[in-house]
Amino acid sequence: MQPSGARATSRRRRRQHGVSLLEILVVLAIIATLVAVTAPSLDRYLDALAFNGKTQTIARDIARMRITALVERRMLFFPQTDERGAPVYEGLSEPLPEGWAIEGQPIVFLESGACSGGELTVTAPGDRTVVLKFNAPHCRFDNES
Repeated sequence: MQPSGARATSRRRRRQHGVSLLEILVVLAIIATLVAVTAPSLDRYLDALAFNGKTQTIARDIARMRITALVERRMLFFPQTDERGAPVYEGLSEPLPEGWAIEGQPIVFLESGACSGGELTVTAPGDRTVVLKFNAPHCRFDNES
């Protein structure tokens, strides 16, 4: 038979529901390790997602120039050049981000709404490039990373 003090201690231990400080620290260490391992990958993923979104917007804006040429009944070129020979990206819904460039033979949009088709290379900082292919006569586009 157990002394009454031992029985009371045994009952208190069974009724305790909680976690120790050591268990909390182990869980926090595991979470910190997971965050440290996944954070760089997440950052790269978000950068790639932003780049792809921006290039898709650029491609749609260029393809819509066909409608502008048809409505305004005038010939358009993308990209254009200014008097110094610098590229001008008229027709984009947003300015081109700092450090970005679009290169290639200009795509010609006729008054009828047809386009010449062609390829444009979009480059961004960090050596990211994508080739946008516009298919004549409707300027539907495909991209190649």
